[in-house]
Amino acid sequence: MGSGGRVGGSVVFNVSRILRGFTRPDNPRRSTIQGGRGHEFVPGSSDSYNTGRTCIVASTGAGSECGGGSFLRDRQTNMPEKPTPQCRAIVLCDVIYRDELSKKLILVGTFHTLYTLQLPAVHPLMSVYLALTEGQGAYALKLLIEHVESQQSMFETTGPLTFDNPNQVIEMNVPLNGLRFGAPGAYDVQAWLDHELVGQTKFFVSLVEREVHP
Repeated sequence: MGSGGRVGGSVVFNVSRILRGFTRPDNPRRSTIQGGRGHEFVPGSSDSYNTGRTCIVASTGAGSECGGGSFLRDRQTNMPEKPTPQCRAIVLCDVIYRDELSKKLILVGTFHTLYTLQLPAVHPLMSVYLALTEGQGAYALKLLIEHVESQQSMFETTGPLTFDNPNQVIEMNVPLNGLRFGAPGAYDVQAWLDHELVGQTKFFVSLVEREVHP
């Protein structure tokens, strides 16, 4: 069934998948996922490839209430330290859809290994699912992917993220188009909030001599 990984106290299971979508670096296929209903967050990027991505953010959880003006004044004068959010899951997959009836996200083609006949190679499309909770207020989010052996960052994106209350669960779909892989081995996917690592997972790029079939 594949391997499992622990992310922020939660166990995430995913399965190996067979890659057929690698293209030559000089001819990458492009695709962009369109956001569904709800809040859309378009992150900035420091990578050198035009990924053309829109990050879809969905949130669930209880709303927040406050009593009156005196309560608000007390909170402002005695504000607790901002909590560190917990990462419930980081999952890699081919694509993520939103069911318009239930408003739930559907992850298609989860994987932890990509196979390619040559390197460097460009992967046409993949998505990162990220679920965060137990935050309060505004945070600076950074999502990055780096090659473990060389510690070279091959993708990075940043943007603001706001929690209304600690019970809120924010689910994010980050589609990545045309990622270029230059070396085989392990790659780390890391989620940072306010310069603190809150979750990470690994996937692998494997160089093979012939096409691998399921």
